[in-house]
Amino acid sequence: MPKTATKPVADNPLAPYMAMDDGVAKVMKDIRAAANFGHDNFQALVKTSRTAAKAVDGINATFTGYTKRGYEYGMAAAKDMTACQSVGELFEKQIEVGKVAMETMVAETRELSDIYAAAAKEFVSPWIGRFNAAMEFAIYHRA
Repeated sequence: MPKTATKPVADNPLAPYMAMDDGVAKVMKDIRAAANFGHDNFQALVKTSRTAAKAVDGINATFTGYTKRGYEYGMAAAKDMTACQSVGELFEKQIEVGKVAMETMVAETRELSDIYAAAAKEFVSPWIGRFNAAMEFAIYHRA
């Protein structure tokens, strides 16, 4: 086993204390970095929670509006259908109601899809930054 060259402690009697001080400073720096990393993760969680709450509010408002408009349209259509004078006229109104209902459903689905897509984009963005920070943290603090 080869011997490594070391300076005798007699050359600098404070060397062990200085080395210990350097080690403690490095550990404290790492602890601060880990605490900041955790804090930033918590902030990303808070931002994501706010985004999710905002998205749920938007989805709820869209569903509520769609339901209300559908009910009102259905009531008006039923009133119209009761005033029909012939079976042919009734069929024409039913076809029109079906057509409007389908168009409305497609439009509402498109609106909901836009809300979901925007929410997903906002929801993921803080975590992309945190993932990159985690990779940097892991590389820097690798043993």
